[in-house]
This record gives sequence, C-alpha cells and structure tokens, in this order.
Amino acid sequence: MALDGITLHHLVQELAPQLAGARIDKITQPEKEEIHLQLRSQGQSYRLLLNISATAARLHLSQTSKKNPASPPMLLHDPAQTHRGRQDPGPGAVGVGTDRTSHRAKL
Repeated sequence: MALDGITLHHLVQELAPQLAGARIDKITQPEKEEIHLQLRSQGQSYRLLLNISATAARLHLSQTSKKNPASPPMLLHDPAQTHRGRQDPGPGAVGVGTDRTSHRAKL
C-alpha cells in the first residue's frame, strides 16, 4: 500500500486526538529508513514509528522497541529544546514533520 497524501491525511486525523500536545521525550533511528519517537501525552507514553522505505512506508503507534545502533544516528535531538505537537499547524503548513511541531529553547 502506498503512503500517499490521502492515506497520510487519514493517519494524521486518526492519531491527532491521542498525540496532540504530546512531548517528544526521545528520538531514535534504529535503521537507515526508520525513526522512533517516544512521546508523552496526558499521563501516557506512546511510541510513534515512522518508516520511509520505498517498499514498506508506514506511520503507526508501536509497542515494540528496537536496540539502538552502535554508531550515532544521523538525526540528533538537542536536549536543550522542548518539542510539542500542535493540533492546528496554522495557515500554509503542509505535511506532518516539523510543520506540526513547535519548539522552544530552555533557559
């Protein structure tokens, strides 16, 4: 199944009630084309799996965790910043990446 715009739109609509306002606690990249986001919202923890593989692209909540790679991932998370999901991305925002998150530096 292709992960096209229509499918992605419906996935975001399904996940939004659970993940709106969630904090990103940890980002891991266990494989080249896969990212795991550990989120915390309303007293519950979630693990969001994002896979961009051409043959198995997917986006879903997962209960399983993979072992961290021996070498550091390409995607680094700055612990001095707080990221929070936004329900309304505002006018002109497209996609589900950084357009739907806001962040601020901790002082």
